[in-house]
Amino acid sequence: MHEAAMRSELMRESAAAGAFRPFATEQELAEAYRLPQRELATTLAAFRARDVTDDPAGVDHGPLRFPLYAGQVASGVLTTQGGLLVDTTGRVQHRSGRAVPGLYAGGGSACGISGASSEGYMSGNGLLAALGFGWLIGDHLAAGAT
Repeated sequence: MHEAAMRSELMRESAAAGAFRPFATEQELAEAYRLPQRELATTLAAFRARDVTDDPAGVDHGPLRFPLYAGQVASGVLTTQGGLLVDTTGRVQHRSGRAVPGLYAGGGSACGISGASSEGYMSGNGLLAALGFGWLIGDHLAAGAT
């Protein structure tokens, strides 16, 4: 799996930057990230090595084996939770409730369906809002074109 992943430029750049590295043993991995070794062992035991090169269902190669590659991951949201209030055609709404003439918003700049915090975000919602509002705005503009 590592060899296949390293075909990606992003993965090669990440490796060069030290974003992940190999660990020879469970103890080495636990110490590097200050993880309780027993819980790490339980977590690793729940995973199986699979080769999906020729079969999307994957060929089971049994439990994970060291060396394993690991890196620290921090969560984050790459989209706005909020944004400009729009109507059903993507027109930006003024505080007064009227549409701002000629101003449209969609995707991450429009108030979305995910809620006011990152807890409501689901992967793909940003792309869905961009595609959906792009379509709605385009249709609305096309309908008014002369």
